[in-house]
Amino acid sequence: LSLWPVLFGTIPVLMLIIPTVLAGSFTYMESLKLPDGQPEFSWAGTAATISAASAAIVLFSFMLFAAYYVEQTMREREEDIDELPLDKDVKKLDDEQISKNKVYKDLTEWKLVPKWARFCLILSLICMIMSCYMVQLFQEDAFTPYQLTHTIERHLGGDWMNLVKPLGWIALYLFAASLLLFSFVSKWIKRKVNDRFREAASTIV
Repeated sequence: LSLWPVLFGTIPVLMLIIPTVLAGSFTYMESLKLPDGQPEFSWAGTAATISAASAAIVLFSFMLFAAYYVEQTMREREEDIDELPLDKDVKKLDDEQISKNKVYKDLTEWKLVPKWARFCLILSLICMIMSCYMVQLFQEDAFTPYQLTHTIERHLGGDWMNLVKPLGWIALYLFAASLLLFSFVSKWIKRKVNDRFREAASTIV
């Protein structure tokens, strides 16, 4: 497509951008204070709430319209869609991915996974659960309260790391450990899948 049809077709996105930008602007205005401590724009909080709600309604409406028209097109023009030629390269990659998914499913059966991999996965799960509970149940003990309109200089003593308290660092370390353990096992499984897939391909050849 040329540039102008694309620009014209994306105009409706302004209906989502405008209330989102207004919500941010009104939130900032709400934080402004007069010398006597009174809010400079007392109405900004209400306007921010209305703008945020409008953005949410627009986003939800867009999702409904998109789902409706996609389903309508697939139903009314099913024959035209079926007649569209398939890209051979894409079809080949799709078939390969389906085969890899089957091998992945076979290799990740719990009873076939090595003990060390099971241990890593269980430990990863424990670390993630502990991290989530620390953040959710002890949020004030883990992090310094901080709002959108706060500044690092005024509210964190000029150091952004003051945002995280000791308990918060423990939660973050547990979160990182969980991701590392899971990533390690995932990479190992993917390597085994690729090896099994190449062996099967070489056998066919």
